Amino acid sequence: MGKINLSRGLWKSQIRVLEEYCAGKGWEVEYVSRKDPNADSAIVNGNKILIKKERSNELTFYIILHEIGHMMLCQNNIMYDERYNAVFEAFHSASITHKVKRVEEELDAWKTGFKLSKRLKLYVNRRRFEQIKSRCVTTYLMWAVDRKIKKDKKDDGSNKT
Repeated sequence: MGKINLSRGLWKSQIRVLEEYCAGKGWEVEYVSRKDPNADSAIVNGNKILIKKERSNELTFYIILHEIGHMMLCQNNIMYDERYNAVFEAFHSASITHKVKRVEEELDAWKTGFKLSKRLKLYVNRRRFEQIKSRCVTTYLMWAVDRKIKKDKKDDGSNKT
């Protein structure tokens, strides 16, 4: 029982560290209903991170890290344009190339968040972090290939990008 409370306290204190980090950057962390369509997202131009409330503190910690990763990737406009926007603008949003770039951005946000946790000397259960990251990224992978696979099957079966 003591271990659970200690763990709960650890995650809460680390979440506070991330909230303070965000405040120092001028970013607000707001907790919203699970039904909010913008929950678990970074609204870069609004300097806001929206996080679903009513979930475990450990999961909340990892999701905030990820969303901070998005904010950090976007704060350098030139780098972001070179790395992502050039592709987003060159390819239709339904294209597999555009979607793969979105998946790449998601992976980069996870990586950036993880690096931040190390810089801030925060505890990360690496196994749990990788499981959560994998589950989240899998939803993007499924989104990226779903329509394209169906379309390719209707065409000649070749892999078009």
